[in-house]
Amino acid sequence: MVFEVRSVWSILSGAVLCTLLAVTKPEEAQHKVYFTKFLKEDNTGGKYKKCRIVTTREPGTETFFVTPFRQDATIVVHKDNWP
Repeated sequence: MVFEVRSVWSILSGAVLCTLLAVTKPEEAQHKVYFTKFLKEDNTGGKYKKCRIVTTREPGTETFFVTPFRQDATIVVHKDNWP
């Protein structure tokens, strides 16, 4: 039997904790998000799946704006890969 011993810090740091904040204007957003119905069109690789959506800015928070136009999007994501 093989046991792996890791500290709590290494376990927590391995889990990418990110926060996302919705903004009302596309100019204020770091990411412009378009939601697709097709999982194979998702270009995030599940990067944002474990993020939290917050209502106030915290250190390291990334901003996003949901766009209805695919051509304006910097991120195309399926709803299963979004928090």
